[in-house]
This record gives sequence, structure tokens and C-alpha cells, in this order.
Amino acid sequence: VMSLIFMVFMAIPVIAPGIGQFVMLFATWHWIFVTMAIGALIASTWALLRLPETLHAEYRRPLTISSVVGGFRIVLTNRLTLCYAFASTFIFAAMFGFISSAQQIYIDIFHVGELFPLIFAGVAAVLAFSNYLNSRLVGQIGMRRLSQGALLIFLCISLAWLVVSLEMQMPLWLFITFFAGAMLPFGGLGANFNALAMEPLGELAGTAASILGFMQTFLGALIGAAIGQAYNGTVTPLAAGFCSVSVAALLMILIAERGRMFQPHNPPVSGHVTDLH
Repeated sequence: VMSLIFMVFMAIPVIAPGIGQFVMLFATWHWIFVTMAIGALIASTWALLRLPETLHAEYRRPLTISSVVGGFRIVLTNRLTLCYAFASTFIFAAMFGFISSAQQIYIDIFHVGELFPLIFAGVAAVLAFSNYLNSRLVGQIGMRRLSQGALLIFLCISLAWLVVSLEMQMPLWLFITFFAGAMLPFGGLGANFNALAMEPLGELAGTAASILGFMQTFLGALIGAAIGQAYNGTVTPLAAGFCSVSVAALLMILIAERGRMFQPHNPPVSGHVTDLH
């Protein structure tokens, strides 16, 4: 389910630039923020009126300072949750780093001009396909085996990309090949790391999700911004950033699993999701 959610999420880089460009055809850039506010208001109103509460009353926690602090303490002291949350944050930092560097790389280095939105959309398409592929495989292979294997593939591709970028001026086709290759296992990372981080905390899933979202957005953006600021007219800083965050994520996984990787904790799922009761 997380993979399918991420697949929809990855459509945002395709749709958002087009919406922004459409707004600027008729108004100044200030109206982009007005459009965002209107969209947020519509989504909030719909959720308030049409989205039912799924948490049963007997499982709800009181909205008090002690309850909130206690929930945060439980989440932040759980080894598996915290390590997988950091692993997910590092992986998302790679994506933020790419977003920070994309325009300079495609425009300043490769001079793609008007093809930039098309290439950017192609990246989002690869990510969407990767998440869909993960949704089809995760039940048979398991979250741990799939995500940890995908992380090793991501690391190997990033390392090869870094070495090649240090040895030669990378042409566009080779850059796209390496980047698309790195994005292909990406779908097996974000969704699965998120699910694994929240797995031990079913009764505190909401609190865990809020902390995880904050870490991914705030810390991931800070690390991604550092990767973007390292731009020096080549693709090497981006490749080095991808390699660095994948090593950091691998270290977090080793700590979380006490050095024992590829160990399934649940039996494989047979059949489709609709078969489950």
C-alpha cells in the first residue's frame, strides 16, 4: 500500500511544474502561492467533510502534553523505528539533492534547454514505475529483503557513477543512464523503510508518522541542500551525495538489524491484497 501511495506521490514532480507554468501564463509568480493556498483549503475541506476517522475510539490517545511527550519518547527510543527513520531520511536527502541540482546540471552542463521539463518528468516516471514494481514484489520477497537488497544496488550504482564522473566528462546519455539506474531501486527504499520504521509502533502509528515526516522533510531537505550547494559545474557532487547518503543509510540498517541483514520477520504473502482477511 505504501508503494502505491508513493507512486501517486511521485507524479507530483510531473504535474507541479506544469501547474506553475500555467499560472504564470496569466498572472505573476505571487499567484502560485495563492493557488497553493486554495488547493490546501479545498483538500482540507474535503478531508473534514468526507474523510472518516479510521481509528476506533478505544484506541485513541488523549490530546494532552504528557500523552504527546510520552508518545514521542516511545518512538524516539525504539531502535528499529529510529534507525529506519534515519535511513529513510538519508534516502530522501538524495532526492532533495537532485531537485536542488537538477536545473544547474541539465541547463548549465548539458544545455538541454526546453527538454528539461520532459527529462525531469521522465525521472518521475521511472520512480513511479519503481514504486509500482515494489508493490508487486514486496509481498513475495518481504520488506526487509527487498529494501536492503535495493539499498545495496543503489549504493553500487552510486559508487560506479561517482568513479566514472571522476574519470571523465560524463555525456548526457551516460548521466541519464546512471541516474535512472539509481532511481530504479529507489522505489524499494522509501516506502519500505517508512513501513519498517512504523512496524513496531502500531498503537502509535500517527505519532511515528508525524516524526518520520518531519525528519524526512526537514533533515532530508537540509542534507539535500548541502548536496545542492556543493555543485561545482560537474555531476560529481551529486554522485558523491548519492553515494554518501546510501552509505549512511546502510549504517543505520546495520544498527537497526544488529548486523543481520536479509532476515525476514514475517512469512511471505501469497496472492493479492484482496485475498487477505
